[in-house]
Amino acid sequence: MNLRSAIAYTLFAVLLAACGRVPEASPETAPETPSEVVPTEPSVGESPLSPPATPTSGAPSETSPLPEPTPDRSESSAAQADQVMEMARSYLAEALSIPLESVERVSIQRVEWPDASLGCPSADEAYAQVVTPGYRAILEVEGETYELHTDEAGETIRICEEKGEPAVDAAVDYAASELDIPSGAFDVVSVETWEWPDASLGCPEPGKSYAQVITPGYRVILEAEGERYEVHADKRGRTIVMCEPNH
Repeated sequence: MNLRSAIAYTLFAVLLAACGRVPEASPETAPETPSEVVPTEPSVGESPLSPPATPTSGAPSETSPLPEPTPDRSESSAAQADQVMEMARSYLAEALSIPLESVERVSIQRVEWPDASLGCPSADEAYAQVVTPGYRAILEVEGETYELHTDEAGETIRICEEKGEPAVDAAVDYAASELDIPSGAFDVVSVETWEWPDASLGCPEPGKSYAQVITPGYRVILEAEGERYEVHADKRGRTIVMCEPNH
């Protein structure tokens, strides 16, 4: 056997031995033996699919403040109405020079007056023509009823008498002018609040047209020199007509 053949034979034997050897598993590739898993039952109220909640340590660093309560507008309005009523009582007691305890509360109602006169205009005064919110307070003194009109804050108060001033005074002046009788000669027999079906105040003149709107006012019965006269006036005493007693 020559040297080349011997080397070839040796290499063949080494390769044959390498192919027949089973490689040992390395620690990195060795399969792990699964350990026995013992199932545990989930606690009550805990989802088996969700991880358990992690408790937090200590109190939260910052808490959300509770919202401020919304003020009750109805309570606020009632309190304001009550305050205005007391101011009206004091005003009437001072005007009549009587003790406050003599003025009894009857009712109070929120109203929007058509102008700054608060629904009680005087014939010799001018008023701002703006809607003025306020109250109508009804008070009673020894069986007699008084109607007081106020602004919203109760800072301006007017006494509106049931007899319809200034409409009654305007009715007397109108009758005196029409009949040529001194106004002091008239006696007011009765005054009634009225709602006329149109602007004629219940005494339309032939051939004249009138606005077809309900017109509040007064039906005033006057007496002078033994005769009675019926006069109709609107609420403010600006429109006045004299009617026959049978109207």
